[in-house]
Amino acid sequence: MKKIILIVMTVVGVGAGAWYFFGPGSDMSGTYIGRNSRQAFLIHIVQGANGKLSGFYEKAALSSGGGSVNQYNFPLTGQRDDETFTITILPNGLAHFLVGSVSLSGLYYGASINLSGQGNGFAVNLNLTKGNSYTYSKYVAGLQNQAQAMQNMRAQRAEAERRQAALQARANAQALAAQNLQNRITTDLNLMTTARTTVAIRLQQLGSDAEKLRSETAKMQAALEQEAALGGPESGQGGQISAEIQQTNMNEADAIMGIHDRLVGIEQNGLPALLKYVKANDSMCERLNATLTTELSFNGPKAELDDCLKLENATPQFENQVQRLMVAYQNVFATWNAENGKQQIIIHESQR
Repeated sequence: MKKIILIVMTVVGVGAGAWYFFGPGSDMSGTYIGRNSRQAFLIHIVQGANGKLSGFYEKAALSSGGGSVNQYNFPLTGQRDDETFTITILPNGLAHFLVGSVSLSGLYYGASINLSGQGNGFAVNLNLTKGNSYTYSKYVAGLQNQAQAMQNMRAQRAEAERRQAALQARANAQALAAQNLQNRITTDLNLMTTARTTVAIRLQQLGSDAEKLRSETAKMQAALEQEAALGGPESGQGGQISAEIQQTNMNEADAIMGIHDRLVGIEQNGLPALLKYVKANDSMCERLNATLTTELSFNGPKAELDDCLKLENATPQFENQVQRLMVAYQNVFATWNAENGKQQIIIHESQR
């Protein structure tokens, strides 16, 4: 019975003093590692005589942008006191974020440690487990893969943005080209409307000019006959009529020459320009349609095409007007030659 009680007391004694298994009699030397989604940690501790600690602290962390991994390594010293210990992380003289030492307090649990503390803008609250540098390297490799994935994503995004910008620039250029073409169509449509009006006026003027030439000839012929009936230019009244015929011819000379000059102007300047204008607009709608449907991927009716069709439909009518103007010019010019010849004969007859 006593033996059984002794055994029980021994077991209870071991349980109550379990911390002592990890106390001064155990060596906490080893590598402790841990990680989170953005960082990996490694502390290598060597326990020496009288609980003195030495080693180093390593950290790998994704940059703020996530596209690279920053790695740090600092020496450390410390002191262990049973299950508690303190360590001091020392700056290594390199251009890292740590500019002064940082003191941390920790708890040792055998297979893991807990560290907490802060200083010089450097804060630590870690739960690390025993491991090895190989596993830590895998943690770092995982962070580097994350960073590479971020770089790839940014590169893809930049490329997509570049392509989108290029497409937008091309679309803007095409839209500008289409707008310029539309402006030209609108301008040409307005010009054609004005030109058609001008041609119509010219046709009416040419008709009036021809009639005026014939009318003047008829007046001069009637005056010549009246002069003859009164005894010719030698008689008093006949001579007066002869003078009037010559004066009338002189008065009408400028008007008659104006008709001639206008006809020559139409022949030398007006008609070639109008015909050239008509030919320049032959392919306007085809080019606009190609711009809208091919380059701008446009399908369906559009205001630009409506104006273009108006221009296209008006062009044959305008060309017909121009041809009529040419015929009218030729007719009036022939009339001018004929009537001017008749008038010169009448003047000569009135002076005999």
